[in-house]
Amino acid sequence: MKFVRTAVAALSLIAGTASYAPIAHALPHVATPASNRVNEAYSVRLADSVIIPSESRLHVGDVTVTLGAVSDYSGGKIGTFTLTETVVDPKYAGDNEARIARATFVSGGNALFGETLVIAKHRDRPQASWYMAVVGGIGDYRSATGNMTLMFVKGLGWRLAFDLTLESTPLRQNVQVVGLASTDTASDRPGGLGATTATTGSVQGGGDFLSSAVTVARGDTTNSRTTDASITLPNGTVLLRGLLLERRDGKAVASSYAILGGTGEYLGVRGDARIVPQSLTRSKIVLTYTRLRDGKPESPTITATTKGPIEDRVIGAIVSAEVGTLNGKDDRRRTLKGKYDLIQTAFLPVGDVSVVTVAGRYELSGGSLIVGGVGIVGEETQMVILGGTSEYAGSRGTATFTQIRRGVVRLNLTLWRGGVGPVG
Repeated sequence: MKFVRTAVAALSLIAGTASYAPIAHALPHVATPASNRVNEAYSVRLADSVIIPSESRLHVGDVTVTLGAVSDYSGGKIGTFTLTETVVDPKYAGDNEARIARATFVSGGNALFGETLVIAKHRDRPQASWYMAVVGGIGDYRSATGNMTLMFVKGLGWRLAFDLTLESTPLRQNVQVVGLASTDTASDRPGGLGATTATTGSVQGGGDFLSSAVTVARGDTTNSRTTDASITLPNGTVLLRGLLLERRDGKAVASSYAILGGTGEYLGVRGDARIVPQSLTRSKIVLTYTRLRDGKPESPTITATTKGPIEDRVIGAIVSAEVGTLNGKDDRRRTLKGKYDLIQTAFLPVGDVSVVTVAGRYELSGGSLIVGGVGIVGEETQMVILGGTSEYAGSRGTATFTQIRRGVVRLNLTLWRGGVGPVG
């Protein structure tokens, strides 16, 4: 079942202040950001996992959701933990499947987002550790880069640890979005798990707002929804992510997203976005962020050869998974080899536009890069480097694609390791 409605509830995903400043597309002067290193560790009590199956015979698009309570080691509860795993490749190696895993730690008004690829047998929990790239944060974790680890320690249980670099976020920009509309799907899963919402709108002054949300948990008065969004402005695109509480009575509330990066003038930005619904079809977005500063980017060129896409349906969407091999050269002409996993979800149309989200990992010599994007079906999606592991920890940048022939794509990366980039 689907229906189209105005987007207040769907866009109760961002917040700001009561006052309104004029829209600014030109970026302000960039001050030198201060940064500091943060190491934290907490205890996590995980509940049983819930599986939201797709309609795929091969299980592509199956989502496993695991919730947890986070405490300090004195026993005081400080927050919540959510882990979602989406099947990308059902035949990754032998009888193992590959899943894109996303983690969210929430404590008060603060949140931290991690992502990686995990390998496990169908519907089995992976090995007792997840090593994730931190792709963004909200509040105290705004502008975070680094790594997040979830590990089972014998005698202590699950341990959640962060190794982060945080920067000050001196830049602020206001954006006004109008003409908001959504398409929703209902789910017959308990609590409406798996139900999806796609939302579109126009940015005053030029540009688009796109978002997609999936229900992953149910509460007495609110449902938790994983949300990906993009704001396209005349000088670039900003990519957002949130784990949002949507009121079950439909009333709109202001909420926050992490800024994961962007393209154009927003290349490598980190910070957060707060959206304040102003009417049924209008919202104000306040972006607060830090731009990359200095250093010359690396520019590897890689050829991606697909093994062939797999396509199936999920609730209200079509999921396409693509896996393949990578071969290329870095700036010093050293050989890069590896493989990649991408999953693309196309949501039901809002009017004549269908929102698409892309998530994936490029596993290369020395580590892996986490990528993502939100766009429109039929148009090229701008891909953003969200972070990485090992040698690529804290990396940011963009990825562009050129079709060479059927099944073969040239991938050009603009990459800063450790979150270092150009002067604004």
